Amino acid sequence: MLQEMRKYARSWVSSLFLGMLALSFAVWGIADVFTGGSEAALATVGGSKVTRAEYQQSYQQQTRNQRNPDGSPLTPDQIKEQQIPQQVLQSLISRKALDNETERLGVVTSEAEVVKRVKQIPAFLGPTGTFDHNTFLQRIDPLGYTEQSFMAAVRGDATRSQILNATHAGFAIAPGYARMLFTYLNEFRAAEYIVLTPADAGDVGTPTDAQLLAEMKKHADRFSSPEYRDVVVASIGPDDVMKDVKVTPDQIKQAYEERKSTYIVPEKRDIEQIKFNSEAEARDARAKIEAGTSFADIGKIHGLRADDLKLGTLVEADLAEAGKEVFALPEGGVSQPVKRTFGWFLYRVAKITPGTSKSLADATPELEKEIGGQLAQARIGDLMNAFEDARAGGASLESSAKKVGMHVTHIPALDAKGFSPDNQRVALPDDLDLMKQIFAADVGEEGDPFATVAGNTFVLKVNGVTPPKLYPLDKSRADATAWWRAEQQQKNLLEKAAALTKQANSDQTLAGIAGRMKKTPQQTSTLRRNQRTPPLSEEVVNKLFAVKGGTAVFGTDVTGANVIIARVTGVIHPPLPLGDPQYQAGVAQIGQAVAGDLDTSLSVAARNEQGVKINDAAVNAAMGEGQ
Repeated sequence: MLQEMRKYARSWVSSLFLGMLALSFAVWGIADVFTGGSEAALATVGGSKVTRAEYQQSYQQQTRNQRNPDGSPLTPDQIKEQQIPQQVLQSLISRKALDNETERLGVVTSEAEVVKRVKQIPAFLGPTGTFDHNTFLQRIDPLGYTEQSFMAAVRGDATRSQILNATHAGFAIAPGYARMLFTYLNEFRAAEYIVLTPADAGDVGTPTDAQLLAEMKKHADRFSSPEYRDVVVASIGPDDVMKDVKVTPDQIKQAYEERKSTYIVPEKRDIEQIKFNSEAEARDARAKIEAGTSFADIGKIHGLRADDLKLGTLVEADLAEAGKEVFALPEGGVSQPVKRTFGWFLYRVAKITPGTSKSLADATPELEKEIGGQLAQARIGDLMNAFEDARAGGASLESSAKKVGMHVTHIPALDAKGFSPDNQRVALPDDLDLMKQIFAADVGEEGDPFATVAGNTFVLKVNGVTPPKLYPLDKSRADATAWWRAEQQQKNLLEKAAALTKQANSDQTLAGIAGRMKKTPQQTSTLRRNQRTPPLSEEVVNKLFAVKGGTAVFGTDVTGANVIIARVTGVIHPPLPLGDPQYQAGVAQIGQAVAGDLDTSLSVAARNEQGVKINDAAVNAAMGEGQ
C-alpha cells in the first residue's frame, strides 16, 4: 500500500484533474477543515485523530473516481470486495503518522511554495494561459473543497513528500544485484524426459468394500446426495409491474441532459511534454527529433523518466492556446515549440481516442428502458412497504405477498442448483442470488425482502432441511472403484518415479531408466522459469530450474494423470546488455521499486512509534454510513 502512496505523494500536483487527483487524496487522506468536534474519532495516531468527516470525504472521492472497465460506478459489493473502506482508513492513519513525523522534525512548506504549486496546475489556467482564480474555484468545488481546505491539502502533501523523497532520492541498486536479477529472470534451460502413464503403475488390485467406503467418505461431495431445502418463496420482478409504469418524453429528455457528457464525448489524447528554458533549446530538441532521436531520449537528456513525460489524457480545452496545434497532430506527432506561462514546451501525441456523439433520438431507447426499470423498482419498493405493513399486522408471509400481487411458490425440496430430488428443475426464477439466499437462510424464520442483481425482489422462508447423505455403496461401486484405482495408480507412479529419479541421478543419465521402462527419452523445447511447457507442468519446469545442470526431477504432467521424469541437459545465461537503454531503464525501475520499500518502512516505523488506536464502533458506523 505504502509503495503506492509514495508514487501518489511524489506527483499528484502534476496529475491533478487528469485522473489521479481523487486517487492520490484517497491514498493520503484529506486535510478537511470541517471536523465534527464532538464526534468520536475513528482512530488516533500519537496525538492526532482521524475524524469521521475526513474518512467520509476520502471514501466518497475514492469510490466516485474508481470505475469499472465499462465506465459504470462500482457497486456496494465491489467496494466491499476491494476492501476500499479499510484501505481508506489505513491510508488516513498512515498520513497522520507522517504528518506527526514532519511536525516533530520541523519540516514545513512555505506559503509561497504552496501558491507556486497550485499555480502550476494546468487545470487552473484560464483563457490567457495563466492561473485564473475563478477557474481554480470552479474546478475544486465539485470535489468538495474550499479554497482554504484545498491549499491545506497541497501544503500537507508537499510537506510529506519532503521526508518521503529524502528517504529514496538518488537511490540505486548495486550493479551486482541487477546482474543477478537479470541472469535469474532470463535464464533458459533444456531437458530430456520420459512419461510414466497409469499403465506403468502395475496392478493395483481390487478394492475391498471398506476401501471403497473410505474412498466415498473421502470424496463425500461427489458420492453424496445434495442438501435439499423445503422453502416458500414470494417473488416480484420488473415485468410484473411494468403495466403500472409510464416513461414520459420529458423524463427521457431530462435524463439525456443530465448525462449529456456521456453521450457527447470530445476527442481525447494521451499527451507527453518536455519543458525547456528557452525557445532556442526547444527548437534544437525539435530538430534532433526530426533527425531521428526519440521523444523519450530527449526527455532522458533533460533528466526525465518515461513517467515524467506524461501530461495525461486531455481534451483540447485542457491545453488552452496550445490545444489547437496539439490536437491537429497525428498520433505519434510532435509539436513545434509552444510558449506557455512557465517556459517553452514540446508536446507529443502518444495516443488518440476519438470522440463520440449520440443524439437524443439515438439515446431514447436505452434511456426509456433504463428509466422504466428505475420506475419499476420504485413501484416494487412501494409494494414491499405495503407487504411489510400487512405482515406487521399479523398476516403470514403467503397472505401478505398475495395481497400486494407477489407470486408465491412452495418447493418441498430443491438443491443449491435448483433441482428437485427427481432431477427436475424447480419452478423458481433462474436467479443465482436467490439460490444463495435460500441456502444461507435460517430454518423456520421469515426473511426480509431482498433485491437481486437481476432486478427481482424476493421474500422467503425455509421450512426444513434434508442434509446430504452418502449414497449406498452398490449405487456408487463403479464410480468409487474408478476413483480408488486412479488414486492408487497415481501413488504407485509417484513412488516408482522417485526411485527411478534417484537411479537416474546416480547414473548421471536418463538412458538407463528409460531402457528399463521401455521408453524413448524426448527433448523439450526452450524452457523458461514459471511457465508450462506441455507436457511438462509448471511444477516440473520450476523443479528443473531449482537444480544444477545434469540433475533429474519428477512430477505430474499438465493433465495430472501422468508422471514425468525430466533431466536438465542445458543451461544458458544470455549476455548482459549493459549498454542497452532498456536494460538500464529496467535497472532504474527496479531501483525505484526497492526505494519504495524505504517509504513503507518509514511509515510503519512512524505508526509503531506513535501508536495506533482504532475505535471499532466508530469505524463500523462510519463505514456503514458511507456504503
